[in-house]
Amino acid sequence: YTSSADITRWNGAEYEYALTAEDVASDECWYVWVPVFDGTVYMEDGSVTITETGITQGSMTAEYAFTGDYILTQRDSATAVDSTIIVESGTHDVALNGLNLNSESDKITVLNSATVIFTGSENTFYSTGVYYFINNYGNTIFTDGKYTIIGDEGKGRGIGNQENAFMTLSGGSYELGIYNGIAAQSCFCSIFNDGTLNIDGGTFVCGSQRTILNNKTGILKISD
Repeated sequence: YTSSADITRWNGAEYEYALTAEDVASDECWYVWVPVFDGTVYMEDGSVTITETGITQGSMTAEYAFTGDYILTQRDSATAVDSTIIVESGTHDVALNGLNLNSESDKITVLNSATVIFTGSENTFYSTGVYYFINNYGNTIFTDGKYTIIGDEGKGRGIGNQENAFMTLSGGSYELGIYNGIAAQSCFCSIFNDGTLNIDGGTFVCGSQRTILNNKTGILKISD
């Protein structure tokens, strides 16, 4: 090094070592160690935005370049956190492992220029008011995992599949929970104008008064 080095890690932690003139003139070697990001993200550290070129989390102002597979998890799955997940663009494999999300917004949002294949283990999402466990504007596929959606005082929504969006449920377990014995007033899945929901696998337990709400020209396909 001949000048100071500022290094930003994927989670926004900054490391800085300013070299003095004496350092540069000496014969010593200087090293800066930065942990290698392997795609594992802890949701206690803040909300996540994924693009085709990388990821930002929490208060990060610059994207960390990454194009591999993601694992979104928590250090303590028993404690709910208010973080959210947004996939803006690109094609991604994302594992959801032990999430417990309770934000007053859609928990997962997939935008219209993104394609995501979700896998996972046991996950819990608290669905409050008009907000969805996942709001899909793009192309989303669930292949496995367990997803428990707990309604808030009888309210709660599972999946929102928006206009021209495409979603496939080919495996996994989905439960729209009942809050204090009250069936959810909203639906497990809303399909909006020309959106397509393809169900060809998985198990479903719905405490909702309306399991699937098909708005206008939405398309529902259920395979054997």
